[in-house]
Amino acid sequence: MCNSWPNSQTSMKPERVFIEDSETLFQAALWYVEKRVDFIDAFNAAWMQSRGIGIIYSFDRKHFSRFEGLEVRPLMLGKR
Repeated sequence: MCNSWPNSQTSMKPERVFIEDSETLFQAALWYVEKRVDFIDAFNAAWMQSRGIGIIYSFDRKHFSRFEGLEVRPLMLGKR
């Protein structure tokens, strides 16, 4: 058993937590609530927006179509 995981006898200090891309994470959290999508979909859309990516190939047209400026294209597997 690993004893390094925090438990009731250890504490995590907030000053030790570093979030590299906090703006993207914050945007994802807002969209998660506002657009009523899965958090991972909101995070992927925020990450794409922060990098200027405007097209996504996905089976999940329902959620990704809620993001303005993001073009959702159908993912076609095994077809040419």
